[in-house]
Amino acid sequence: MGKTFDQGKNDVAKLCRYFETNRSMFLAPSVKEAHVRQTLIDPFFMALGWDVHNESQTAPQYREVIPEDSQRQIHATDAEIDRLVYGHYGLTDDEIKIVDEGTK
Repeated sequence: MGKTFDQGKNDVAKLCRYFETNRSMFLAPSVKEAHVRQTLIDPFFMALGWDVHNESQTAPQYREVIPEDSQRQIHATDAEIDRLVYGHYGLTDDEIKIVDEGTK
């Protein structure tokens, strides 16, 4: 059963207080995006009644929330694409270094 409006409102207010109390930690350059999502963003959407963790086991095309790929997965995919492209064009290690330096 879903939350009432007042329950959701109270949950959002609690999250706001938590953020304000820990503001410097959340705004620090070293804070991880995943940590912010897990401690503030996901609970915020859950307070609004969203099925963030797909507890209803809805098919992917009908879900309210579709998580993005993790940065690690994105970097791994990018590296694999680079490897395939370099192999396709037969680039040498020296040529690959030149290409990689040019994209930094």
